[in-house]
Amino acid sequence: MLSHKNYVANSSEAIEVFRIPLGYQTLLILPCDHSFAHTVGIYASLVAGISLYFVDARGGSMSILRNIPINLVESDPTFLLTVPALTGNFMKKIQTGVAEKGGFVNGIFERGIRAGIARKGDGYTPVSPAVKAKNFWPWLLAELLVFRKVRKIFGKKIKFCVSGGALLDLGQQQFFHALGLPVYQGYGMTEAAPIISSNHPWCFKMGTSGKPFPTVQVKIVKQDGTEAAVGEKGEICVRGPNVMLGYLKNEQATKEALRDGWLHTGDLGFLDGDGFLSVSGREKALLISADGEKYSPEEIEEVMMTMCPYISQTMLYNDHNRYTSALIVPDVDGLRQYIKKHPGAGVEDVLKLFADFLQSFRTDPDLKKRFPSNWVPPTFQLLEEPFSDQNGMINSSMKLVRYKVVERYQDLIDYMYTSEGDRYSNAKNREVVKKLLQLTD
Repeated sequence: MLSHKNYVANSSEAIEVFRIPLGYQTLLILPCDHSFAHTVGIYASLVAGISLYFVDARGGSMSILRNIPINLVESDPTFLLTVPALTGNFMKKIQTGVAEKGGFVNGIFERGIRAGIARKGDGYTPVSPAVKAKNFWPWLLAELLVFRKVRKIFGKKIKFCVSGGALLDLGQQQFFHALGLPVYQGYGMTEAAPIISSNHPWCFKMGTSGKPFPTVQVKIVKQDGTEAAVGEKGEICVRGPNVMLGYLKNEQATKEALRDGWLHTGDLGFLDGDGFLSVSGREKALLISADGEKYSPEEIEEVMMTMCPYISQTMLYNDHNRYTSALIVPDVDGLRQYIKKHPGAGVEDVLKLFADFLQSFRTDPDLKKRFPSNWVPPTFQLLEEPFSDQNGMINSSMKLVRYKVVERYQDLIDYMYTSEGDRYSNAKNREVVKKLLQLTD
């Protein structure tokens, strides 16, 4: 149960924190039953006099994706509210579109992105003048010849995007900041109306979910009930004028969530020395290895979908097994581009793309630092059907409904833990590739 006070406090504070002036406009591309869209998209727009446009949703979710580019041009938004699934889709479309312009343009673009990432750093820690100077010309060339044109896809006035609903991979944040269209990661939940913390143009650190809003208190609680130290992980607990009254007609759930004046979110994270909140994932979504170690799959999944042009969706699994496994929905367009560039490629070559990418988690210095090798799946199974709201495996906020995926694919999951199924070139994977891409062995 959310009160009028909850909504007023959260929407008003969002406007104050982001310093939104009169005259801004936005295109609402998130479902209207999404609490993020409710508070920031609708209520905050009413508070601040923001012109509000709604994406053409006639025809369902697939029509929405087709209509977004058209509606962006028509509405010319100043900012957008989005979720990682959408920004990931935007990122891949941009990369594919630029690559189709040829090697010269793509080279300028990729060098410009790398230079932009180096010049920006994490957005909070100062970058040395030497690093900025070294990367100035590659960034400027890309800005003048490519970046400006790319940003026009989102309209002529676009300044920034705000992402919520799920973990936003660091790679996505770096990409869009380098492009000149920053995506600011926030964190919240419906029970908090929903915003708890957010990065914003005036204070941000990439790789985090920003600082708590001024009237919102956050503490991290360890399993033993004591408060965690700076940098120490635990459950994120919240209190403030945005926190709900409770769950309707569910006293037991209310008592479990609201204890001693604090909302226990069920999310894991930590506060760093600068006061930024980092969210690791849902406690209930944790995977468990054979030796009992618990770890969150969500950040690894976001990296896989962001960094690999051949992965559209994925879900990691481990329930006291010897190793982690992954269900992967291939990006068919990305694979077709690969085959177009490599005419002789066959089923084995396609499957090796996925195996090599997973192996990169064990060889890339940055990825090795972020993820222990036993968290990364050595085996995977390709799926023919995407996770979607139609089949119940994605909810209205574009989050994965894990238990439904497990129910649907339990036999396939079990297969990945057999001597036949743990090989990347197993019979089932080969059949999926042949069917999706019309290839032969």
